[in-house]
Amino acid sequence: MWPHLIRFVRLLVFTACLVVPAAALAGETAREYWPEIDIWAKTPWQIRFSSFIAGSKNVETEYREGNIVLQADYAWKRHGSRLKWRLAEEGEAGELRSLMVRGGFLGGRSLDDDGAQYTEKTGLLEFHVRVPMKGGILVSHRIRTDLRFLGEAEDFSWRFRYRLMTEKDVTALGTSLVPYASAEAYYDSRVSAINRIRAIGGVTVSLISQLAVEANLTYQFDPRSSASNLAALNTILHVYF
Repeated sequence: MWPHLIRFVRLLVFTACLVVPAAALAGETAREYWPEIDIWAKTPWQIRFSSFIAGSKNVETEYREGNIVLQADYAWKRHGSRLKWRLAEEGEAGELRSLMVRGGFLGGRSLDDDGAQYTEKTGLLEFHVRVPMKGGILVSHRIRTDLRFLGEAEDFSWRFRYRLMTEKDVTALGTSLVPYASAEAYYDSRVSAINRIRAIGGVTVSLISQLAVEANLTYQFDPRSSASNLAALNTILHVYF
């Protein structure tokens, strides 16, 4: 079942990317900066807890939002796997666990206006499949569902998201680097359509086993947004326990 579902949603993503009109790239583009701190904590039971504290700022309008995510994940390996890998979201190399489930909660609001423009409470559930490829490249499929309560009235809606990601662990000057690229499509129940495409390219650098830094560039196309094109610089500090 899962291989067929993955092939289907992967085709869905690439189809959606192809139908984005080229003219959209010439339209209005919003520019934002996204600072973030991610805290990761392992347990002896292969369960990992994490908390993301993230912000966003529009460069032109100074509009700002803040989000906090609390989540837990459990990963396990396929039978016989003995591969060592450092993933983009891990501080050091370890035995690759190719399957993972994650659940959590996101809370967000616009800043400087007591959340008058934007508030969100979301429950999230993810399933990850990681596939090692030749050349030391890791391909990851992520299927995610967001159960969203938006605004003061907490209007309910849901999103289905599929992300395809490639990454590679590289050692340079005694430091572990993980360059990566991803493409993601969002299906939103409010419009009964794929209304957002997001592409990301970046790199994480392991400073020590407990600390890593990450930077990426994001392009997002959303024809129903006030600015259909979004370009963002995202910087992340990862702290591992």
